[in-house]
Amino acid sequence: MTLPVPAYLQRAGIQDRTLRFTWDDQAYERAYEPLDKDVRTRMSHLSQRANLAFAIACAEWLFHRFKLISDVPLIEDYIEAAWAAVVDARYANYYLEPRGDDWQGPDRKPLAVTLMLLVDTIVRVENDDHPDIGAVSLANLAEHVMTHPKPFQEWRERVVTRLERLYPLNPRDTRGEPVPREALDPDFDFQPEQAPALIGGFLKRLSPQANPFLRSPEDMRKLYFEGTPYELP
Repeated sequence: MTLPVPAYLQRAGIQDRTLRFTWDDQAYERAYEPLDKDVRTRMSHLSQRANLAFAIACAEWLFHRFKLISDVPLIEDYIEAAWAAVVDARYANYYLEPRGDDWQGPDRKPLAVTLMLLVDTIVRVENDDHPDIGAVSLANLAEHVMTHPKPFQEWRERVVTRLERLYPLNPRDTRGEPVPREALDPDFDFQPEQAPALIGGFLKRLSPQANPFLRSPEDMRKLYFEGTPYELP
């Protein structure tokens, strides 16, 4: 399944073929560090799954920004699998290390860093270990590479405000409820009671045969997945 490009990304006008940002393959951390303490505090007050969902949505901005000059199909597959990991990490073969000459330079290395930060964020959710770090890092990286960052900045504020209202951190359940992709779409009038139907529909449309980053039902059962894979209980 290919995820449809949301309207807010289509109209953002971020697919600039000219690279107008500073970049160093050997010091790429400069593109997203230091992390603002106030922003981290704000994100740390969200559920861990909300942080992961925000991180994936930021990755979609990054992928879309570079799509005209660095079309890498596996990134679409990985993002799709990452959304499944918001529901349950056992859906995704999420360990990935993009290395080699194909991932060098200012047109490719930011995408490699995007994938590395996404992997780190998923792992942090699984380990109950501050996924807000990855979420803020990806937001900073996305802002850095945009020729005109205003559409991203406006989207970021709207969706973080929504997540603060709908998915605050519960100290007794730090992971929180699964967050559907539609919750990160400011054009979608999302209500929490819609989440089960949206997530269930998304899972049913997934195809582990077509996406190398999705696990087969058989492999998921080996990981002690309860219930029926690719169906929401």
